[in-house]
Order: sequence, then structure tokens, then C-alpha cells
Amino acid sequence: MTTAYIGKTFVIRGRYEHFNGSTYYSLYDYKGKWYGYLNAKATEMTLRPHEIKNVYIDVDESGKKLDSTTGYVEIKEKEQKVTKTETRPNFSMVTTNTITKVWKKVKEPTSETKYEVINQDENDKILTSTEGYTLIESYKKTEVKTSALGDKLTIIQTINVWRKVDSPMIMSILSKNNNTVKAAEKAISNDVAISNEHAQKITNKAISNAVINVFLEKVNVERKEQGKQPLSATEDKLAVEYSHIRAVTVMYNGFEHSAPSKLPEDGKSGSPEYKEGDIQFVGLENISLSTLFKSDIKTDSQLVNQIASAMYRQYIDNERNAALGRPLSPQDSNVAGHYESLILGSDDKAMSVGVYVIDNGSVYTVTTCALVGTDETYEEW
Repeated sequence: MTTAYIGKTFVIRGRYEHFNGSTYYSLYDYKGKWYGYLNAKATEMTLRPHEIKNVYIDVDESGKKLDSTTGYVEIKEKEQKVTKTETRPNFSMVTTNTITKVWKKVKEPTSETKYEVINQDENDKILTSTEGYTLIESYKKTEVKTSALGDKLTIIQTINVWRKVDSPMIMSILSKNNNTVKAAEKAISNDVAISNEHAQKITNKAISNAVINVFLEKVNVERKEQGKQPLSATEDKLAVEYSHIRAVTVMYNGFEHSAPSKLPEDGKSGSPEYKEGDIQFVGLENISLSTLFKSDIKTDSQLVNQIASAMYRQYIDNERNAALGRPLSPQDSNVAGHYESLILGSDDKAMSVGVYVIDNGSVYTVTTCALVGTDETYEEW
């Protein structure tokens, strides 16, 4: 019975012509098992798909098999060689060809490292110049490229991200990434006092000179109300230089009212050195620390006014009631010394101010030194 084999595929290995005019096929499966004779009219011919598979073997010029062709160039391809032909269960056929490729060694692969510095703004725009910008972030990026010949190129990029700043004074604020500032922080972390020589390198003279004008105006209004003579900026250049330096040492050395007697870098005295006949400023030192939100400061004038206002708030507003014997409010300090030296000192005629600012992310940290007293002619003892 053939009902069990409907749709099955067989191989015809014999053909017989019956005397009644019919043709019969002798049918086998692909393994060679014979199933019997069947009238040709009960069959339908089917084609056998024939697949060609290519297998490549890479060898060098001596015939040695290569596991990798990196560093080689192909010089020729040998003729195809039929390795085997197979018949699948559905009687389709597959022929596998082995193709040998011959390769010639070019050179040993090279390995190179390339360093690049990319300057870009906060919107990833490449900058051809960083003038007028301040550095806000720096990070590294590594990319490895391998050529067809196996040459490896490692590209290490330093990506510097800059922020546009239109204000020269704000631009002059030294970032914490600055090596000079890092050296100062390292020194103080090791309990080594920063020297005057080192502090002189990182002063904010432009900011200091701008702040004194605003601060003096505020102080003189208060002095007038208390019946005191106005102060003017000192003519003592050494005192001005000292106040600039002192603002830096306050940032890193704390709140002691004296510079180091021995400096680790130069070994010199921390006090200004005068020659006979020089104008010498004699008076009291006032120092302070403030924190200002950068989001509130977009221009130089805003920076200067906020620093001067912070100084006035700390030195004057918070100490006024204590100095004048009035009842204290919650925001008042019970300290009166700064108010007394800046406002009530009746013989004082001059002032010098030093300001130092560092960028601390979302805020500016500010230390100040305000010297108040009088200018005198220096005489040798």
C-alpha cells in the first residue's frame, strides 16, 4: 500500500516497461533501502537542490597554515579543490570546495600612543582659543584603533571643558586646578605654613584694589555717623603688598593675627622690611572669611560689591551693637574688636585691603585682610 508514503521522496534506481504499456519505477531511500515497484503515473518528479560551500585555508608562502592574517597581504588564490559531495536526507546535494589563499608577510604590527588635548565649551563646541574662558572640568578619553595590517594606535585625549566669562576679575580667580593653588593646599595639608613668597604668586591684586574703594566708602559713612574722621587708602606700598599676601595666608593658614616668623620657602621674616624715610603703615589687622554663591555673581562689579558687603556685614553690622553697648539681636556677634578698630579708632587715617578668592564649585570662598591705622615715616632705631 502506498498511502503511507504519499509526499515522500525516493530515488529511482530502476525502470521497467510492462507489457501492458505501463512504466514502473524501482524505488529506494537515500540509504539504499529498496521499497518496491510503483507505477510511474503515481509519482511526480522533483529536482535536487545543489549547494556549493567554500572553505578557505590561509597559508604563508611556505605553505604553513596561518591562524591569523594580521600583518600579511594576499598574493594569490590557488585553484578550488572539491573535497567532498554529500547527499542530504531530502536528496539535495552539497558540494564543499576548499580554497587555499597564499599570504605574504608585510611587517611586524606597530603599537603607537598619541596624546591629544581637546578644548571645548559646555555645549561641546571645539575652541580654537581659550581666551576669555575659565576651566571648569578636565577628563581623559581613550580610543584604540587597529588597522588591517594589525597596527595599533591608542589615542588618549584630555578633554578640557571651558566656560565663557566676560569679566576680567572673575577670570583672574585662580581655579583649584591651578598648580600654584594645589601646591598651597598640599603644603597646608602637611601642616606647613604657606610662605609669603608663595602667597605673593597667587594674590588677587585687581580684586583687592577694586574692593577697597567700595569698602572704604561704606566704612566712612559709618565713621561719619560716629563722629570720626574718614579713612583714605594707605600710601605705604609694602603695607598694600602685605595685605594682599595676608589674605592668601588667611585662606591657608587659619586665623592667627601674625604671619609665620620663618617661611619654609625663603626663610625670610614675614614682616615688611622698611628703609629709613619710607612711609610705614602702623595699625591693626582685621581678617575675615566669606562664602558667596556664584549664581548671584555674573559681572566684576557684582563680585566686588558682594565681597565689600560681606566684609561690612562681618566687621561692622554684626559687631555694631556690641561695640556701642546696645542690646544684641540674634544676628549680632558679641565680639566688638573689628568695629572698634575700623570705626571707633579716632586717630586712624589710612586703610589697606587684601582679598583672595578661590573657585569652590558652586561658591566662591573669599578671605580678606583689612589693615587700618595711620601712615608714618619709618625711622631706624
